Amino acid sequence: MDNFSFCTPTRYVFGHEAECKAATLCHEAGWKHVMIVYGGQSAIRSGLLDRVRKSLGDTGITVIIGKTKCTFLEKRNVYRLYIFSIKKD
Repeated sequence: MDNFSFCTPTRYVFGHEAECKAATLCHEAGWKHVMIVYGGQSAIRSGLLDRVRKSLGDTGITVIIGKTKCTFLEKRNVYRLYIFSIKKD
């Protein structure tokens, strides 16, 4: 195995309309390029993905959106959406 270092600082934000704070949180972290990853159609049906995209709006932050498959969580109506910095300027 090669030597390596792996660091995963994580910030979880919960609460009423927390998803609407995406742009503010990204700016505070200094992120200019982000990837939004969601698990299934529930993020779309609930409007969660649209609210996050609206929050990021015309902020100048580059946004890439990707979907991952997790049938177990999807069947239980677990809404999950992750935002990652993909390049820090």
